[in-house]
Amino acid sequence: SSGINAEYGGKDLKLLSTISADSTEKNLMGAVNNIQTKLSLIEPSDYTHIDTRLQAVLHKMDLLKSKAKDIPETNNKVAEVFDSVRKIEPVISTLPNIVDRLTALKVLHEQAAQFASN
Repeated sequence: SSGINAEYGGKDLKLLSTISADSTEKNLMGAVNNIQTKLSLIEPSDYTHIDTRLQAVLHKMDLLKSKAKDIPETNNKVAEVFDSVRKIEPVISTLPNIVDRLTALKVLHEQAAQFASN
């Protein structure tokens, strides 16, 4: 028991301490006994329910993983839009004047077209 604990128990102390957190024995055998005790509490009829729930959790994790892949692309698109807005921001204040001028020119062109047709 102490040979196994020395060989494998020291490999990942964080994992061992997590597994044996509610056990009085803080070694590999204590962790194994703790897991066996917990597994014996599960009824065989609950296995399918547990499996179904685990599959649902895995599916949700896969969805989150795929959405996480899209985040950098979305962030790049948002950054591009903000850059475009920053570029046209100085022009935005002049737009009302430009629209007024174009409207006035439209009237002038219509009058010129009427004069030329007479």
